[in-house]
Amino acid sequence: MSANLHRITSRFGIFLTLILILSHISTLAAQSVATSDTGKASEILTEINNWRLQQGLWPVKLNPTLIALAESQATHLAQFPEFPTDYTVMHTDSQGRSPGERAIAEPFNWPKYMPNSQAAIGENAAVTGSVASAMTFWRGSAIHSQATLNSAYREVGIAAIKYGSRYIFIVVFGSRPNVFPATYNANDGLIYLSNERFRWASGSNAIKDVTRIRLFDSEGRPLTADWQAWSPSIQPPAGAGNRLFILLSDGTQDTLTEVTLGNTPSTQPAANSLANAPATTIPNTASGATTFNLPTVVPVNANMTSFSFNATAVPTAIPTAVPLVFATPQPGAASPDISLLYDARSLFLVNSSSGTVNLSGISITGNGRTLTLERWAQFAGNLNLGAFPAGSCLQAEQSGTNAAAPGLCRLVRSIVEYQPGQVFWANNSFTVMRGSQTLATCDPTAGRCEVDLG
Repeated sequence: MSANLHRITSRFGIFLTLILILSHISTLAAQSVATSDTGKASEILTEINNWRLQQGLWPVKLNPTLIALAESQATHLAQFPEFPTDYTVMHTDSQGRSPGERAIAEPFNWPKYMPNSQAAIGENAAVTGSVASAMTFWRGSAIHSQATLNSAYREVGIAAIKYGSRYIFIVVFGSRPNVFPATYNANDGLIYLSNERFRWASGSNAIKDVTRIRLFDSEGRPLTADWQAWSPSIQPPAGAGNRLFILLSDGTQDTLTEVTLGNTPSTQPAANSLANAPATTIPNTASGATTFNLPTVVPVNANMTSFSFNATAVPTAIPTAVPLVFATPQPGAASPDISLLYDARSLFLVNSSSGTVNLSGISITGNGRTLTLERWAQFAGNLNLGAFPAGSCLQAEQSGTNAAAPGLCRLVRSIVEYQPGQVFWANNSFTVMRGSQTLATCDPTAGRCEVDLG
C-alpha cells in the first residue's frame, strides 16, 4: 500500500509540476503578446507635435519601423515582474543593446548616413499613469526636451503598453537620408515640410539641404508651374484633392514625399503597413517621367549609430529645478581643464577651460562604482569626447532631482540618473582616472574638484 501510495503521490507531484510549468508558459505567452494602446500613442503624438510646432519645428511623422522598435522595447520591459530600479534598463533590450544598436540591427535595419556610418535615432521613455504626466516629465527634463525638440528628427514611433495600473511609454525618434516627410495640419490648413538637420548629413552622400520643391496631384499632374523655394510650411494649392506628392531637391538630387490632406497626424498605422510601399512615377516637365521610391521604403544598412539617451523614471509629481550651491574656486587659481561640481544629489563635469578638451578614457570611480565618460557620452548622441567643447557639461544625479545646471555649464550634453543609495560621490572620496592613471582625488564635502588632464 505504501509503495502504491508513494507512486500515486509521485505521479501527482509530477502532474502538479507540469501544471505549474504550463501555467508559467501561458503567463509568459500572454505577456509576450502585449499590444500597444493606439489611442494613448496617438495622444502622445499629438502632444509632441503641438510642442514642436509651438517651438517653430516641423512635426514628426509616424514611421512603421520606429513604431515596431518602440513596441518591441515596451513589450520587453512589460515582462519584468517588478520594474527595474536601474533606469538605464529602460533603454536596454534583452540582448543588452542600446536604442541605436538595436535600430540598425535585424529586423529593423534603420539606415545610416554614409560614408560616415551614423544613424539618427533617439529614445524617450516613461512609466506613469497618464499621457499628461509623461509629457509633464519630458517637458521638465532637459535631456528629454532636447530629444523631443531635436530638429534632426523627422519621424517617430510610439508605444503605450499597459503595466499594472500604469503605462510604459516608449517614443523612438529618427531620420533617414533623403527622406523628408511632410505633414498636413488640419487645424491651420498648412502642410509642414521637413529638411536635413542631422549633423552627420554634411559629410554624407545624401541631400544636405532641400532648397526647392514642386507639387503634383495624385495622378502625377503638376500643381505648380515650376520649382519654388523650400519653406517650412505651405498652403495646399487649388486642385490638390485629398492627396498630393512633393518633389524635393537640393539642385542635384531629388526625392519624393506623399501628403494626405484632411487628416491630422494622430493615427497610429500598423507596424508593417507601409514597409514595402511601391515606387511611384511622377511626371517632371523638365526631364520627362522620373521614378522615385516613396519615402516609406526602409533602406538596408548596418553598423555604427548615434542616439540620444533619456532618463526614465516618472514620478507622479515632477519636482521643479533645484538650485544648487557649489563651491567657488580660489582667487588667482589657474584655470583647470575640467571642474567637477557636486552636492549630495547631483554632479556636473564641466569643461571649464577656454577651449576643447580631450575626455577620452576618463572615468569617475567611487564607492565601488565606475562611470566612464564613454558610457556617459553614448547617451548624448554624436558627442565627440576627443574635442569636448568649452562650457559643455555632463550631468549625473539622483533620480527625481531635476537639478539646475551651475553657471559654468552653458549646455548639458548628457544626463545619467541614479537611484537613492547609488550616488557614489555623495559620502566617500572618489577619483578621476584616465585609464589606470589617477588624475585627481575628490573630497565629497568640498563640493568642487578641479582636474588637469595633462
